[in-house]
Amino acid sequence: MLVSRLGKFSVSLLVLAAILLVMVGCGNDEASSPTVPEDPAPPVAPYGLTIAKATASGVKLSWNPSPDLDVVGYLVYVSTNGNLYYDKLTSAPISRTTYLFPNPVEQADYSFRITAINAAGLESSRTAPLAFIWDGGPVDATEHDPAGSRPGSSPPSGGPGHSEDDDRDPHGGGSD
Repeated sequence: MLVSRLGKFSVSLLVLAAILLVMVGCGNDEASSPTVPEDPAPPVAPYGLTIAKATASGVKLSWNPSPDLDVVGYLVYVSTNGNLYYDKLTSAPISRTTYLFPNPVEQADYSFRITAINAAGLESSRTAPLAFIWDGGPVDATEHDPAGSRPGSSPPSGGPGHSEDDDRDPHGGGSD
């Protein structure tokens, strides 16, 4: 009889332990799980790309930051002599809103563009291209001259620097 009671007690104890394990294992794990946005969106592109200064040692680009709060940096691109392909000048995002393009070549036709990168690693659309032909003389300006009347600059065009990114909504929406 004692063996029978111990057996029932052992079975009851095992059942109770199993129920407790199931209850503990089915708890809410939200506090320990990282939150990942369901549908992350790329950031809004920076704007206002300008040539702040140009000398034989470099062309200083400047732009206004993306208004998105999760932007971690910017990538800088250049195209030369009407090439439709843009080369990335920065291997990783830079946090500042200026960039010095070193050693420009006289009479080379440059086109610059900037993108923003957010915390999720998504890249914005590119800024409108900023066309620039350096004539060898110093350029010191606070704003790019869209008419191209300042020495050393040329107006932006929809030609060689134009891409489908230009057709995107400047506030982050795309036409795709």
